[in-house]
Amino acid sequence: MPLFPTVAVAQQGFGDDLLGHLAGEWVMKGQIAGEDIVHDLEASWVLDGFYLQFHEIARAVTTEGKPAYEAIVTFGWDATHERYVCLWLDSTGGEGLTNGILGYGERQGDSIPFVFGEGESAAIHNTFHYQKESDTWRWVIENVGGDERRLFADVTLDRE
Repeated sequence: MPLFPTVAVAQQGFGDDLLGHLAGEWVMKGQIAGEDIVHDLEASWVLDGFYLQFHEIARAVTTEGKPAYEAIVTFGWDATHERYVCLWLDSTGGEGLTNGILGYGERQGDSIPFVFGEGESAAIHNTFHYQKESDTWRWVIENVGGDERRLFADVTLDRE
């Protein structure tokens, strides 16, 4: 007897055409929290194409020789609400699973604006913009509290 019940699915994966452009190896450059950064990022479809996952690692290291930043980020599709869902786990505190660091977004052309947190009044807005003409991505992250929006990050991903 299997440990988990088997579930029939109508199709394998959701194979999103926009997120598909994120698959591959990238170099991320720009500014995060006012600091210039360079990170390496590798993205691929996982679990039979149901999720696109990337692993991001800073080239800068701590005094202990560990990456200054590391994240594993997984995108999926919330069919009930017809929107993207994103789970962002990183090395900034280790509370991603207990705090439910999920973001939700709806596609707007070649962009997906995700909102993480408490909605419009206190949240992190992370917008992923795909730029077809250059086959690059731009991410803009803003901290939002009430009517105030503060730029936290503005980075570009170029193919390795």
